[in-house]
Amino acid sequence: MDVLRMFKISRRIQFLILLAFLSMISITTVNLMQLREELLEQKSIQTRNLVEVAHSLIHDQHDQFKTGRVTEEEAKQQAIQIIKSMRYEGDNYYWINDYEPRVIMHPIKPQLDGKDVSKVKDSTGKLLFIEIVKVARSNPEGGRLPYLWPKPGHDDPVAKISYVKAFQPWGWVVGSGVYIDDIDVIFYSKAKIALGILFALLLMLLFVSYFIARSILLPLNSTSKALVNLSEGEGDLTQTLLASGKDEVTVLVTAFNNFVRKIKDTVVKVEEVGKSVNISSRELSEITDTNKQQLESQHMETVQVSTAVNQMSATVLDIASNAEKAALAAKQADTEAQEGMLAMQDTTKAIQVLDSNVSSATSVISQLEAESQSIGSVIEVIKSIAEQTNLLALNAA
Repeated sequence: MDVLRMFKISRRIQFLILLAFLSMISITTVNLMQLREELLEQKSIQTRNLVEVAHSLIHDQHDQFKTGRVTEEEAKQQAIQIIKSMRYEGDNYYWINDYEPRVIMHPIKPQLDGKDVSKVKDSTGKLLFIEIVKVARSNPEGGRLPYLWPKPGHDDPVAKISYVKAFQPWGWVVGSGVYIDDIDVIFYSKAKIALGILFALLLMLLFVSYFIARSILLPLNSTSKALVNLSEGEGDLTQTLLASGKDEVTVLVTAFNNFVRKIKDTVVKVEEVGKSVNISSRELSEITDTNKQQLESQHMETVQVSTAVNQMSATVLDIASNAEKAALAAKQADTEAQEGMLAMQDTTKAIQVLDSNVSSATSVISQLEAESQSIGSVIEVIKSIAEQTNLLALNAA
């Protein structure tokens, strides 16, 4: 239960020992009470058997009277005398009283014979003979009655247990009792033996419990201390706990040792990895420095390239501007070329016309040569050619 977890294991073991001790005391007490009751029952049965003997004697005398061998008074007196003389176990005796109650016969205290004893009490205030009559009349087979009564020759009352049985024909109650102080002697003797055994068992229980608790608590305390040291970061990973046995504590200690060993292996691996990481870190630092230098160099080159790119951009812009100007000039040249082509076409046409005219002039010259008489016409033709030649020269300029 969770409530028990509020207590230390040592306290729980102590509770267990206390519970076992109380259980042993309870069992011993019950056994002793049963022993006392059995002793009393044995005494009661013994007394009952003895009272049955006396009762059968009275019954025999009554039969003698019924058969007419003796008178009733003779039968009673003979029964009284026989029972009065009977003894067992030393001084134990019988007595007879009637239902009044009045003592018929008491061998130890004859002064009580014939007297009314209804007012007689024992030391506890019990009306002794009234109770005897009640028990005898309410139980035809007889009954047991405990009370206090002095021993013969003594005045101090002691515990006594009597068995009484009624004889209905004469209205008598015959009884006998035994002092139970001998039962007390037996009881206390047995009780001393039982208490001695109980004490020995208690010592044995404490002894065994001590070593059992020690076998549980020592490894548990060692394990808990080691766990506390580990949790606080001060644990010694080289230590191992003693794991001897087959109980649950041994399983716990073994598991702890395995756990510590795994942690130790992990720490060793971490240290190795740390060393490797340090080496790699130094190498990485060197590479980083080299890369830094290279990056600085590349940065300088990038700056230079950027400057060159800027200059190139300016040049490209100039080239683009010049290209634009060249494009405009080309466009203008194209326009002028087209105009020149038109002029050339016009010139070609003029040349063709001139050629035609030259051909005509040639023909005319030929005719002039042939016909000198047409000189005036030739001059007109030459004049016309000269005008056209002037015009062609103007167009070509």
